[in-house]
Amino acid sequence: MQTISTKRLPCTNHKQSRIKATASGGSSQTIPWDWGLSANENHDQAARALINELGWDTLGTWHRGDHSQGCVYVCYRDERDKLLVRRPMVPKNWTDDMDARR
Repeated sequence: MQTISTKRLPCTNHKQSRIKATASGGSSQTIPWDWGLSANENHDQAARALINELGWDTLGTWHRGDHSQGCVYVCYRDERDKLLVRRPMVPKNWTDDMDARR
């Protein structure tokens, strides 16, 4: 099972607000905050950018959940992975929404 966590990085004197996505293995990618999108959409975009960069877009179905620092994304590859999570983290239609924004 692969996971990605995202968090918002505030603006500094030299950089605008941005979103950092970090994979469980340590790889990360940071993208600028898009003020035309909602907070969740910004987190989704950062996760999707890292998923594409790592070539994980064909691993399985990605699901989002919230945590205190941002969002966490879990990839289910098959039915065995689903047994590791005791309750759903997000509505079933979230994956469809994220895929539509590719």
